[in-house]
Amino acid sequence: MFALMYIKFMENSYCVICGAPCLLNRKTCSQRCHEIYMAKMEREFGKYKKVVDVVTGKTHKVSIRYILEHGLKWSELKDFPEWEE
Repeated sequence: MFALMYIKFMENSYCVICGAPCLLNRKTCSQRCHEIYMAKMEREFGKYKKVVDVVTGKTHKVSIRYILEHGLKWSELKDFPEWEE
């Protein structure tokens, strides 16, 4: 089982923009392709997402770029502005 998981992890990955080989667990091969990919994601999903903190019930305005580049933890929501309708 471990050997199969290791082989799957070692598979090549390719840039979603230009198709060039890139490092494991990466979507893009270069900073240029990364910026193109981020612009595409912002066009497709919007520049900001409305994220609700289920503990406090507050709604926060979080950049899609931040979510894709860093991920989002519940403890970080307080660092983002509240969503204003």
